[in-house]
Amino acid sequence: MMELAEPTQAVDYLLKGLTPDPIETISEWADQHMILPSWNSESGRWRTSRTPYLREIMDVLSPSSPIREVVFQKPAQIGGTEAGKNWVGFMIHRAPTTMLLVEPSIDVAAKLSKQKIQPMLDLVPCLRGLVRESRSRDSGNTITSKEFTGGMLCLTGANSGPGLRFMSARNLFLDECDAYPFDVNGEGSPCELAEKRTLTYARHKIYRCSTPLLKQTSVIEKAYVESDQRRYFVPCPFCDHGQVLWWKNLTWPDGKPEEARFLCEQCHRYIGEAHKTRMLANGEWLAQAGGNRGILKAAGFWLNALYSPHGWVNSWVKLASDWTEIIHNHDLRAQQTFTNTNLAETWEEAGERIQESDLHNRVEIYPAPVPDGVVVLTAGIDVQKDRIEAELVGWGKGQESWSIDYRKWFGSPTDKTLWDQVDEWLKRTWKHETGGFLTVATACIDTGHHAKEVYEFVLPRQNRRIWAVKGSSQPGAPVYRMGSTVNGIRLFLAGTDTSKDTLFDRLKLTDFGPGYCHFPDLTAYTENEHEYFKQLTAEERVNKWERGVLMGSYYRKKRSRNEALDLRIYAMTALAIFNPNLDTLTVMRHEPSVPAAIDPDQSSWVHRNPESRKRSNWVKRDR
Repeated sequence: MMELAEPTQAVDYLLKGLTPDPIETISEWADQHMILPSWNSESGRWRTSRTPYLREIMDVLSPSSPIREVVFQKPAQIGGTEAGKNWVGFMIHRAPTTMLLVEPSIDVAAKLSKQKIQPMLDLVPCLRGLVRESRSRDSGNTITSKEFTGGMLCLTGANSGPGLRFMSARNLFLDECDAYPFDVNGEGSPCELAEKRTLTYARHKIYRCSTPLLKQTSVIEKAYVESDQRRYFVPCPFCDHGQVLWWKNLTWPDGKPEEARFLCEQCHRYIGEAHKTRMLANGEWLAQAGGNRGILKAAGFWLNALYSPHGWVNSWVKLASDWTEIIHNHDLRAQQTFTNTNLAETWEEAGERIQESDLHNRVEIYPAPVPDGVVVLTAGIDVQKDRIEAELVGWGKGQESWSIDYRKWFGSPTDKTLWDQVDEWLKRTWKHETGGFLTVATACIDTGHHAKEVYEFVLPRQNRRIWAVKGSSQPGAPVYRMGSTVNGIRLFLAGTDTSKDTLFDRLKLTDFGPGYCHFPDLTAYTENEHEYFKQLTAEERVNKWERGVLMGSYYRKKRSRNEALDLRIYAMTALAIFNPNLDTLTVMRHEPSVPAAIDPDQSSWVHRNPESRKRSNWVKRDR
């Protein structure tokens, strides 16, 4: 009888690829085989029981599950990529096929290959030897391409059109897809390009896993909304009521984040973090929606950082401490990062447009023309064809600000008497709540209209820190910089967009403290149906896109009149040029010995004998 010839390598590859999919789930496989490298925070044998919320995510990725699309909207460092890595290892070992893994860039893909994929292939016994050996003339095993019997794993970046078109793939892993560019090489969305590579496979799998970013552009949130929207319900250790670990239910006494505990929505008892391990172990995913996306069934999962296993870096106390610091500093950028990476929620940029009615409703009755918190007065002055307008702003600790006065002088700016009125206003003293008086420390005047008259007014008054400024909307420009000096006149260039970024963030603040903007209940601020506040909010920040890629932002007018906004920007610029130490001045204000004055030469605050000076920019105490 003639012996059958040894099967060729090509036939072996074919037969391996035609092997029926196993019944075994990925979580079962990972518990039996997966090993984490020594540099991992929890090295050694993989235990799904440590992150029980990942079990169902991995199991619906298993070939035995009918689910075709899996969505995981997650915080940072919760195990989403590790679940995807387990999927890769399982497929190489138990159900070999073609797989495409997409990272935000080619560099990130290479980093993932070196730090996670290759160590897995080296450490896990059942995977050793399955991927072709790496040889200098053999492309079967490179950083971005791993060939094995029955299939291939290709790693690429969302910024590479050729990488996304390289091959058809039965399994697609879109990792951190919210960080992808919106357009790749003019060919469209990288997600859509990659998804087209799976269309030839009836039983394909797509795994979208990402921390969300901006609401307007989020890929992962859109996919989650179109899924069956599963939430992980955990039981209360006291009443056994199943509930989601919502951020709003994490509570702590004011100023004591170290006492952070979770409030049960059913029995209203406080749950310590020591209970979390048992709560997670007994949790379950419950779908909140139907989840049909065309003919495909999509399973969507959402978690926040409150679910991080006990002992991981994102403890409840750490989250409460971080949030307390962010709120104390009124840091909106840090709040955005916290919202994305810990709460696993998108950041809504619609808040860039501020409603004038919200600001008008916040007007206050000051106990004196200048409230107690003010330590410095600055002015912004704008010149129009038929008038001059000015606003006086008081500044305190943490650049908390108080609008003090708003003036309009009608007439032609070529008329010297009009400028005399402005000068008298700048020389005026203002009654302080403590009983003394303040004078204007510095002012900036826009040179956009009637520059000649502005320069003539400024030249003899620069020793009083009355400056000529010109607005610059260049992206990223500093709040101010020195321009040219002509005929003894210093011209400052004001980075208006940079100052508007700061101002708009501050106008959103609702609690008194650093950065908050106060407005007085005075006619100039409340007349003509909120006209002042309409002008202050006359512009909105708009994102600028180029071929689907976010290139930056700019400010667009919502209405023609915006003088109040310009005046506030010039007052902010004057403060930046003057650069007083507001925190120190606030402390000095409470010292009973000697009032503070300005040293014009050093631009710093010093103690002076009040009898030795003619005028001061600090409160003159009543005798």
